[in-house]
Amino acid sequence: MEINYSIENEKYKIYRPTYGTQLFEFIDSIIDDNKLAWDCACGSGQATDSLSSIFNNVIATDIDPNQISNCEPLDNVRHFVCGELNNNLKPDSVDLISVATGIHWLDTNKFYNESKRVLKKGGILGVWGYTGVNIHPDIDQTIKEIVDEYLMPFYPDSVKIALNKYAEVKLPFNEVNSPNFHVERTWDFFNLKNYIISFTALQNYKAITGECGFYRFEDKLLEAWGGDPKIKKTLSWEIITKFSRK
Repeated sequence: MEINYSIENEKYKIYRPTYGTQLFEFIDSIIDDNKLAWDCACGSGQATDSLSSIFNNVIATDIDPNQISNCEPLDNVRHFVCGELNNNLKPDSVDLISVATGIHWLDTNKFYNESKRVLKKGGILGVWGYTGVNIHPDIDQTIKEIVDEYLMPFYPDSVKIALNKYAEVKLPFNEVNSPNFHVERTWDFFNLKNYIISFTALQNYKAITGECGFYRFEDKLLEAWGGDPKIKKTLSWEIITKFSRK
């Protein structure tokens, strides 16, 4: 098997799953207006592109300029490098604030205060994401063991919020009942490998050691996969959602 443990920034967009159509149909059904959305911690645009088809204008922000540089340019989307505070937004101006698989990276005190400033009365704050690890019964236990043994030392503590299915996330406005959703991808082992290489823990490991740590557990994961990297499996991510209305 050819070993190539590097992953370019633009590959993040390829190997991170998007969120399907049902989630955005749900968002469209609960918003009062569709003039402006703020996609905070947008990454390379996994949610931004879909939001741009609902809202007249979208402001997409991320603290990482490399992620922003890999976002697809869209006529009704403006991209900015920033974190929880967004000086590009006026008070009471936003119809939806979204955080897609990113709330665990934010200082929620700052972010919720900013949400109170910029969100319109009746506007929606939506947070959703996946754990990243419960995706197929053939490999779930192995991935859990890999996370515990190899990856957790290179994750910040805040990643536990995602691994615990966002149970501790409490939004500051009135709760809107929302279902969870599922997205599926049919992948071979190469796709799975690049998905895992995009994990923050492995990026941190590479920054520290100069090497990608995937080789440390590749054989173990391939065995759980079935031994043949050409085998394809349909993987499923549960999209856990939390919505609230100001």
